[in-house]
Amino acid sequence: MSGIRTRVPLFAALGLLALFALLTVSLTTGEMRIPAGTALRALVGLGDRGDVLVVQQFRAPRALAAIAGGAGLGVAGCVLQRLFRNPLASPDVMGVTGGASLGAVALLAAGASQTLIPVGALAGGLLSALLLGVFAWGSGLSVTRLVLTGLAVQAASRPP
Repeated sequence: MSGIRTRVPLFAALGLLALFALLTVSLTTGEMRIPAGTALRALVGLGDRGDVLVVQQFRAPRALAAIAGGAGLGVAGCVLQRLFRNPLASPDVMGVTGGASLGAVALLAAGASQTLIPVGALAGGLLSALLLGVFAWGSGLSVTRLVLTGLAVQAASRPP
């Protein structure tokens, strides 16, 4: 048990270090290359006005959106694994990813605007999750029944 207690802070520190390094790379790369020190100063509002504008208005929001999206995906995976008490559980296994893909492709095939594609993916994923819950709700909701129904929904949402 003590091995786990020493590894958790180590991995957390390594993860934060990697996050800081990747954030720095994200702030420095683009059409206009900015040195790392300059980008970090521009992040807090110091330095050339052009660098501050590029970093604060374009690159920092993009990097923060990527961090928030990654954290959201991590939490979703963690919740699914905890819910099913299975470390291999994922939205792929449950068919939610396939439903989201089907919703996006259906809108693409219908000739919808590019801005509506994420809406179609969200609707397809939610519909897939709803169908999963409806089909799995027999005489109570067991984990095994839910996983098997998820595999069926996933198989049904794949193209031939």
